[in-house]
Amino acid sequence: MNFEMLKHIPAGTEGHPRGMCESCGLNLWSDGGYRVRGLKGLFCSLVCIECRIADMTEQNKQIAGAPIGSGARLLFYLKTAAPKIYAQLAQQIPSADSRACLECGTSLQGKRADAEFCDPAHRMRFQRKARTIQNHKISANMPIQNTSLTGAQNAG
Repeated sequence: MNFEMLKHIPAGTEGHPRGMCESCGLNLWSDGGYRVRGLKGLFCSLVCIECRIADMTEQNKQIAGAPIGSGARLLFYLKTAAPKIYAQLAQQIPSADSRACLECGTSLQGKRADAEFCDPAHRMRFQRKARTIQNHKISANMPIQNTSLTGAQNAG
């Protein structure tokens, strides 16, 4: 999920703080922070935004399946506080219909929400390819162990 649309860079001088995070108090520099409609001030990270939302809404900071900083609280908050921003962010979330097998590209409609492959054979094939590619990268960077052969070729 890309929350860059919430990015805000306050005016200021390069190399000097441009404000402080409302949640943790850290300085915000030239790369700015995040501004969220309905929340006072700027925030340095998604974690700080979600901590403030949890404090405001008196939610327990640990929600099963949605760790702080995952974006889930922010999306839920924006759904009511800023529906237009929520709609733009929601378009980035892949729907269940658009998911496809990583190996063959077949639709995963009707499979579990976290499914990445249409069947176990494709999962194994995909993992085998990944290992092969990784092994080739390792062997390409590995020096030749037996240097006597290269020396013998040069002597003749």
